[in-house]
Amino acid sequence: MFEHDNFPECIILHHSYSQDREVHQDWFDVYKWHVYENKWSYIGYHYGIENVNGEYMALPGRPEWYRGAHTSEQGMNNKSIGICLIGNFDSKAPPP
Repeated sequence: MFEHDNFPECIILHHSYSQDREVHQDWFDVYKWHVYENKWSYIGYHYGIENVNGEYMALPGRPEWYRGAHTSEQGMNNKSIGICLIGNFDSKAPPP
């Protein structure tokens, strides 16, 4: 299923543009959207960062050596690590 086709040169940060309900379910919701609704082979990000009961957790997604599905810009999916911050940070910055 996974082929070594990612050669990271940078990290690309995204946000889920959704509410962080501070439960582990939010990262799984992103997974379900990518796999079941978009019909992708796996979640598009390499990692997710989510607030779970007041503590931030880094959650695994795709292996780092496997091309991401998190951006269509300039062929960056096969030369970056995609990290998704759970939450909507359009109007406010993510917490430190």
